[in-house]
Parts: sequence; C-alpha cells; structure tokens
Amino acid sequence: MNYDIYYVNSEGQKIDFCNWPYMIYDGDILSYDWSYDSTPNYGMAGGKITSFSKSVEKKKLKISVFAQSELVYGRALDNLADYIECDIASMNPGRLYVNGNYIECYICGINPDEWVTGCNTLDVELLIAIEYPFWLLDKEYVFPVSGQISKENYKYPLKYPWRYPNRRTSGVIYQKHIKPCDFIITITGPVRNPIVKIGKLQYGFTGELRNNEYIVINSRQGFIRKYLDGVSTSQYIDIYDDRTRHNDIYHKLPRGTLNVQWTGEFAFSVVVIEERSFPKWISQA
Repeated sequence: MNYDIYYVNSEGQKIDFCNWPYMIYDGDILSYDWSYDSTPNYGMAGGKITSFSKSVEKKKLKISVFAQSELVYGRALDNLADYIECDIASMNPGRLYVNGNYIECYICGINPDEWVTGCNTLDVELLIAIEYPFWLLDKEYVFPVSGQISKENYKYPLKYPWRYPNRRTSGVIYQKHIKPCDFIITITGPVRNPIVKIGKLQYGFTGELRNNEYIVINSRQGFIRKYLDGVSTSQYIDIYDDRTRHNDIYHKLPRGTLNVQWTGEFAFSVVVIEERSFPKWISQA
C-alpha cells in the first residue's frame, strides 16, 4: 500500500516525507496508548478501571534527506528547519497528515544521524509534540441555494468527499463514526436569521449576512463567528450571544443517518470531524 505522509506548517508550507529530498523510513507516529485510573478490589485480586485519558504525547519520525546537488541538499535542510521553527515561533501547531488523516502537532526537535562530510545525505530523527493526541478526518457535505442544480450523492475528487443533497431544501448526513463528532458549519450570505436543522438539532444565529459575509460555527474550537470579508479570515466578530438557543450551539453530531433541513435561501457546508486514536486507513469509506 502506498503511503501519503507529509507535514503542513501553520503558514501552509509543506514538507512531503514520501518524495525526495525527504523520505520517511521509521517512526512511532502510529502507536498509541491510553492512561487509565483504577480502584482496587479490596480483599480480592485485580481492580476496576474507572476512566481513560490521554495527555500530551511525544513521537518520533525518522527521515532521510538526500539530493544529487549540494545546492538542493542545502536548501532542503534549510527548509526543514525553517518550516518547523515557524510554528514554534508563532505558537501555532502544524498538521502531520497520514493518508488524509491529520494530527495537530509541533515538530520540536531535530536529531541528525549518519552525517558524512562531503555527501549530500543525512538521516534525521524528528521529535514531535502533540497536545491533543487524536487523528482527525474531515468529511464535508455541501448544500447549495435552492434552485441550483444538484445531483444525488454526486462526489467530487477534492480534499473532502463532497456530497450534494438530492432535494433543494433537504439532505442527509451519514454520520458513521463510532461516536458523536465535532463539526464546522459555514453559512454564506446574503440571508437573514439562517437556521440549519440536523436531525433533532438546530444551528444558526439571529441577524443578517450580506454578500461576501459568512458565519462559522466550530464545535471543536468552541466559537461562532461572523466573517466580514469573503477572502480574509482575520476580520470577524464574535456572535455567540446571537446564536440559536434550541440546543447547545456546540452540541456534537450524533451517530446515524441525520436528516438536514433549511429554507433553501442560503448555501452552507457541514464538515464532520471524525476523531480516532489510529488513523483511518480507507479514509473515503
């Protein structure tokens, strides 16, 4: 099976670990374990596990750096160091991707090995610090404005498996994960008082969106924001006080087939964020 492993820093700069000048050859990024609390069975053998948890984890990734020319080799080493130091300087994690899954992390150390003078090759051990040690997989559903042509379950080979609903003001989200999922809902203007119903849950806000304005409800990061420019992500206002109050605005999406309803007057998307300890191998299933 072919692997697709790469790192994207907080500035969007990419390090591909499966194509020269970088090539992965070892590491423990796929290993995991849960810590647990327990109580003893007094007077008896064993005990009772009461809870599981994870703390900040540190992993290792071993790569080889090689290039035929000294110039390309030197540039590869410089880029490797600069790209990972960028995240540490800004205190913003990058993402390590494995076959479409990603984990947010910092590459916080480089240990060179097998350094031979005069050769354009170097083995490097990368130290990876992970604040939230879970692999994430995004699945996006896009719902257009009523009247736009849509095709039932039409899929596009893009970053996410895009699915268009089979009716203009209703659709379905197939939440097949083993547990409730976080989500990102993006609603685009123009529209007044938009509400999206997903199963028994409602998400939206009271107010107006103009052209090029949109709102984002992010349950994982815990915010609902109105963005004032269709391009920039730095111009926004917090609209938590204007949220719909039918349920917790950050209520995770439950398992199952979830019916989706809206007025059809606006377009929106729902990114379902699956979370797991081990990356999903068949990511489009």
